[in-house]
Amino acid sequence: MLESPTRRTLLTLPAALAATKAFAQAPAPSLVEAAKREGELMIYTASPASYIEALAKVFNARFPGVRMRTYSATAAPLLERFMADSKRGAVQADLVQTSDDMMQRLLAEKLIEPYDPASAAVIPPEYRALSPYALPDRLIENVVIYNVDMVTEEEIKLLQSWDGVVDPRFKGRIAVADPNVVGGWYNGFYMLWKSKGPEWFTKLAAVKPTIYSSNIPGVESVISGQHAVGLTIDPYASSYFANKAPIQTAWPEPTPIWFGYVALAKGAPHSNAAKLFLEWFFSEEGMLTWAKIYQCAVPRPGISDVRAFAHEPWFTGARQRFVLKPADLAKEGKLALADWNKAMKG
Repeated sequence: MLESPTRRTLLTLPAALAATKAFAQAPAPSLVEAAKREGELMIYTASPASYIEALAKVFNARFPGVRMRTYSATAAPLLERFMADSKRGAVQADLVQTSDDMMQRLLAEKLIEPYDPASAAVIPPEYRALSPYALPDRLIENVVIYNVDMVTEEEIKLLQSWDGVVDPRFKGRIAVADPNVVGGWYNGFYMLWKSKGPEWFTKLAAVKPTIYSSNIPGVESVISGQHAVGLTIDPYASSYFANKAPIQTAWPEPTPIWFGYVALAKGAPHSNAAKLFLEWFFSEEGMLTWAKIYQCAVPRPGISDVRAFAHEPWFTGARQRFVLKPADLAKEGKLALADWNKAMKG
């Protein structure tokens, strides 16, 4: 039976923790003591629940006396809950972790506080578009997966380009995530709108994709054989591949690449505990732990590619990268989404 995408990660966490102890960067003792007095912290996250719970397990073991609690939802409902808490004056979250577009909305509403962990000083300036209010904790690629038992070699070649993805032979065979609720594809489809034009959405609509409210059911529909092809993000592609799913991954050119962010909530009830987490999280230990759990690249230099598929003979990675510019997304993202909705309803 196919295991959940994080089953393999959870089983290997003790080894991951042991491997990172040697180079852990100790936060200031005064911050540790202040965090222990608060006793806990809460993170609101758009990451899958099992991913963030695995991270919390490592953090809790590292800092006994500071319990990390988690709340996970897709990006749009997460934003709504966080903003509702803030408007009521009843902030529950100490940290919020979400996609670029959602983080920019929180920044515009002045709902996050500046904090730049000392451990994050090595993150390159080009990754710091939202610093010091929010820092990138993962680099995400919008990719295509395919069921190896349901596509031909010729079709695999087609999937190396976005024009090939919308070839008529894939009609009724593609799963996608809804950019209205899934932040990663709000980003991804924006970049495809930018690079391929709104007519690409029309071509996608013509092949009658099945639209899901999150990435995971779409991926699982490809694994089960309900669909031959799915548009997803590289962490899910790698995690399910690690658990023996019959899928491989293609990186159509140009491959959209964007960042996930984490920030300190304004009015955080456990701000010291939240700062302690951020200091640990952006250390070499924290970033390597997160890369293994999330199956993603991270912005800290020196962390190797630990994705499960990285050494497979079919692995290419992104050959032509299209890196998201947050300012452009803020200006044009809604225009792209409107064109998406028009194409899908047409």
